[in-house]
Amino acid sequence: MIFRFLKTLTGTDSSGDSGFKEADAVEYKGFQIAPAPMKDANGWRVAAVIYKDIDGERCTHHLIRADVFADRDFASELSIRKAKMVIDDRGEKILEKPTKEH
Repeated sequence: MIFRFLKTLTGTDSSGDSGFKEADAVEYKGFQIAPAPMKDANGWRVAAVIYKDIDGERCTHHLIRADVFADRDFASELSIRKAKMVIDDRGEKILEKPTKEH
């Protein structure tokens, strides 16, 4: 389950899940929000990837909600709205900076 979830977020799942598609991203207050609704047994789970390039490095946050809807487009729209709320509430504090491997 976790492995499939991670594959969905990275866009590597071939089962028809939407995954993270940078081309679908919208700009909001300097952040990019890419809706990434996840296929669920009961429909589409609200999820998005929020990212921002800071000092030449891509910093990300994966938003996943418990909300599930039958309509993928509605789940995608709600994913963007929820991501905007998180940005308004927490700002850059939500971002994970890439780790450097030695």
